[in-house]
Amino acid sequence: MSNLRPGDLQPAQSAALPYRLRDGQVEVLLVTPRGGAGWIIPKGKVEARLGPAESAAREAEEEGGVRGEIDPDPFDRYRHGGEDGPLVTVFLLRVTRELASWAEAHERERHWASLDKVAGLVLDPGLQRVMDEAAAYLPTHALAAKDAGDRPRRKRSRRFGPALLLAALLGAAIAFLI
Repeated sequence: MSNLRPGDLQPAQSAALPYRLRDGQVEVLLVTPRGGAGWIIPKGKVEARLGPAESAAREAEEEGGVRGEIDPDPFDRYRHGGEDGPLVTVFLLRVTRELASWAEAHERERHWASLDKVAGLVLDPGLQRVMDEAAAYLPTHALAAKDAGDRPRRKRSRRFGPALLLAALLGAAIAFLI
């Protein structure tokens, strides 16, 4: 990852990269910065009680009005605003719900953009690089996640698995023979 220096272990900020699959195409959610021009992704300070991933999910809800499944593993990192800017760790958020109203709706606009158009909308060079990485990764990842979600998952019984049942039968047979 570029724009990192030795000792950059704990991010100053975390960000969510909200995405959805619409008509077979991946779209990402961008929001306007407070009082600024251009587009960014929801980001903010890491709250110690939440940790980086959950802080990112919270920012996505507050700034962009979306909820979803946050990937606990970082997707990428960048320095917001250049080399001297705060370190931002980015987490993927698969959007499952878009809210009609949210905490910062009066301060921000939100916009869904396809991956081929998002790089032209983002002004921050570090975030542009992250978007390029997302454009290479998300189409395959989002389709794989959709396919996995479409398959019914077999529920496993927590009471009696095959090994436990076999052990019980063996125990009963040995007790009968003794």
